[in-house]
Amino acid sequence: MNYILKNKIFFLAIVITVSLFSGCGYKQITTQTRDTAFLKFNKSLSKNYIININNKYEFDIRGDISNKLYKIKSGKINLKVYNDKHVLLLQKEYYIGSNNTKEVDLP
Repeated sequence: MNYILKNKIFFLAIVITVSLFSGCGYKQITTQTRDTAFLKFNKSLSKNYIININNKYEFDIRGDISNKLYKIKSGKINLKVYNDKHVLLLQKEYYIGSNNTKEVDLP
């Protein structure tokens, strides 16, 4: 009888210890959204431009782009805008936060 009581007390102590260490924890997770930002250009329909971002990425803008967003990496960007003849029209630095959109009015 004495052994049964010791076994019950030992079993109860193990159950309480395990439940205290595993069941009472709080887990907090921080999730990072994608590090992307967006550029939106406002321009005249008749003009064409060449866009350079951070001296790495270059693309042409032609025609109607009123509803188009250009996906870039968030952070500090160096934006250069050239005309068709490759004459520099605009040079600016921007900081764009993650998941934000920057509208740029082209000359």
